[in-house]
Amino acid sequence: MSLRSYLRLRRLSEAVAALRDDDRGILEVAIEFGFSSQEAFTRAFKAAWGTAPGAWRSHPRPLELLIRRYAVTLSAEGGSMETNPKVEKIEISIQAVPAGVHRHQG
Repeated sequence: MSLRSYLRLRRLSEAVAALRDDDRGILEVAIEFGFSSQEAFTRAFKAAWGTAPGAWRSHPRPLELLIRRYAVTLSAEGGSMETNPKVEKIEISIQAVPAGVHRHQG
């Protein structure tokens, strides 16, 4: 999983808790968690869990989330969250990309 994907899933996971626990609109939640628009948030949400945030809010189901470096399951009814001990380690790779080649002549 790339760093970008990991961070997007973390933001989405925290946004899911806000959708479940608050009555705020989807746009307001999307903006709070760093998405540029409701459409961008909806596309990312659908890509992660196969449903739109509004549809999930209307008919919540458990989702696998990434929160604070642990994978957890958020129940649709609320309540406590427990870590899943069977989750494998997440690997993040970072690649250096040179900005350009500089040669000193002199």
